[in-house]
This record gives sequence, structure tokens and C-alpha cells, in this order.
Amino acid sequence: MIIDYSLTKEDFLHYLLYAESKNKKLPKVIRQAYIWIFVAFVISALNIYNSNKFALWFFIPAFLIFVISFPFLLKWRTKSQYKKFIEENFKEKIGLNNTIEFDIDQLIIKNSVGESKINYDSFVEINEVADYYFLKLKTLESVIIPKSSIQNIVDFRNFVEKIKAKYNIVKNVEFDWKFNIT
Repeated sequence: MIIDYSLTKEDFLHYLLYAESKNKKLPKVIRQAYIWIFVAFVISALNIYNSNKFALWFFIPAFLIFVISFPFLLKWRTKSQYKKFIEENFKEKIGLNNTIEFDIDQLIIKNSVGESKINYDSFVEINEVADYYFLKLKTLESVIIPKSSIQNIVDFRNFVEKIKAKYNIVKNVEFDWKFNIT
């Protein structure tokens, strides 16, 4: 089976956001951010209370608006940072024509830069979301395959099931996955 495709900025962004959402440290980091925000609020509120009690009537609603909008702000900021990261670090890979050949015991990726051969036993996870397959390697890198580039999706799914069973690879199917940072 052979798949020809090229990746866009959006493809890389979807992959990075998916990987970020699966980061086990993320909830702890977000919890710490909320704690620091609360501590800063208490300190600021005490300072305002000691100097001008009337200003608290403006500070408390402003703080509540900030706390409510924080998840949306964090999501927007994360996407923005990843877009900059993609433009800086993946600019040579964007639009590069790739050919993936699924051989008997290895995946062969060819493009104008060169050729990579990856043994199937190097895969640890096959992640399927609505529009992509992310084939995760032991090195924590992933091969991104947009579903729109797969001509015969039924044959591809059967092939994925075969290598999953043969090489004991974990498969995660999340058709309803959406990036949510909270």
C-alpha cells in the first residue's frame, strides 16, 4: 500500500495539540497556574483593601471575568505559540511531498530530502482521530497521516489492524477528540 501526501501547517498544529492534550503533566501545570492566580488575587485584594476599600468593587468583578476567561485565553495562547513553533521549526516540511510505502515489516517514507525506513516494531501507539492517524514511535516522534490522503480507507484500516495485532501496538480511537486544555 502506498500513500502520497504533503503536510500543511494545520496538520502539524493538530498533531502538536493532540500530543499536548495527552501530556500527563498538563493538569498539574494548569492547577499550579490557578493556585498562583488565586495567591496573586488574595495579595492584591489585601493591598487594595488596606488602601482603598471602594476599589474592591471593581477589582473583584475584574478578577472573576479573568478567572472565567482564563481557559479560553490559555487555549488561544497555546495555539498561537504552536503556530509560531511550526513556522520556525517545520517550515522545510510544510508542503513537502511524501510517499509512504507500507512494506511487509517496515514503513518506508520517501521525499525530496531522503528516505526513512521504520520497522513496525518501533511503533508503540496508533492514534486515530477524526481526520488523522498519528503513528507514535518509541522515540516519541510520530508519523502524521491525514485521512484525506488515504485512497482506500478500508484496506488501510485492515492493514493497521494486522500490524497492531502482529506487533502488539496500542490503538487509540478518538473520533470526537477536540483540543481542550482545561
